[in-house]
Amino acid sequence: MRSILLLLMLAAVLAVSACSPAVAPVGNYDSVASQKENKILYLRRDGLIGSQYATLNRYLKVVRNFSKYDENGLFKVVVVFNNDRYEDSRKNLNCDVQFVFLDEDGIELEKTNWQPYMFPSGQDITIKEVSLNPDARDYKIYVREPRDSTW
Repeated sequence: MRSILLLLMLAAVLAVSACSPAVAPVGNYDSVASQKENKILYLRRDGLIGSQYATLNRYLKVVRNFSKYDENGLFKVVVVFNNDRYEDSRKNLNCDVQFVFLDEDGIELEKTNWQPYMFPSGQDITIKEVSLNPDARDYKIYVREPRDSTW
């Protein structure tokens, strides 16, 4: 009886640990909120990083993102976003984007100012940023709704 109970407990632990809380996005795009590497993160209005409560993750999709070194040896990041919102009343999606460049140990080297971007409905928008520090090896991108008078 004890071995059956242990076997059932083991099966329950394996079932819970194997489940993924992430929901696959609709279409062929990755959602900003569901990036496997957590390189692109949505910053909520309350200041917390929480993709599970993000509203932009339903609309702003990542078509492609990659990084490389340019001809000068500087770290360059390219991200292509697509606004998947097709409502007649709100065709454009306005967001602020900030790049944070990291060294090989994951320590922040530099970050850009928040830059406003407008993403028209159904269009791919490419955003490029180059680190000024030659030691940059990795990056994170934060996306938030633009600030207004209530912030």
